[in-house]
This record gives sequence, C-alpha cells and structure tokens, in this order.
Amino acid sequence: MATQNLGKTITILANEDLSSYQFRFMKINSSAKATLCGEGEAACGVLQNDPAAANRGADVMVGTGQTKVVAGAAASCGDWVASDSVGRAVVASSSDHILGQFLEAPGEAGDVVSVLFQRHPATL
Repeated sequence: MATQNLGKTITILANEDLSSYQFRFMKINSSAKATLCGEGEAACGVLQNDPAAANRGADVMVGTGQTKVVAGAAASCGDWVASDSVGRAVVASSSDHILGQFLEAPGEAGDVVSVLFQRHPATL
C-alpha cells in the first residue's frame, strides 16, 4: 500500500489540464508553469492534486520525502527512479536524471507506489 511522508510542497500554476496526472513527475516550463516531465528529464517534484485547467494551482512536492507516484512499468524495491515520457516512475537507465528510489515494487504500469523523491544532479 503506497504511503506518503511529504517533503516541502508548493503551489505552481498548471500549464494545462493536469486532472489525469496526479502523482506524476512535474517540471517547470519557460512560462514558470507546472507541466509533465518527459522521458529521463529532471523533475522539480511530484504533483499531489489534480488541477482541471490551465492556470489552476498545481500542488507539487519539491522537497525530499516519501510520496506516491504512478509507475510506468514493473520494478523492484530499491531501484533508482526516472521519469518516462508521461511523468510516470520507471527504472532509471543510462543518461536519465535520477529522481529517487522505489520504496515498493510496482507489479505493472499504472500501479501507485511509494517512492523516496530525492533529486540527484547525476545521471546513471
């Protein structure tokens, strides 16, 4: 069962409708708005709510902490985490920005699991 012990959370304006993207990795775009993180990209945090339109408040956990994240594939507890093309947590591979570690093992894409979010400046 996925649990949370959130780090610092801030509110950023959503760039678009993010109502289907709760618990996904976010980044800040050139307009200073929250948008989905892409494959292997650095994330600013994890979306905690589900803003249904652009310019609504997106609550994003930006500090180190335990959060729920939607998995993009099966993985093992302890694997290093990266973002897939739609902000889901997947096992990090070469040149991916490391976003944390799985605290639970997702069995398949779509599972909501606990991740220790901790942005690393390094890649694998």
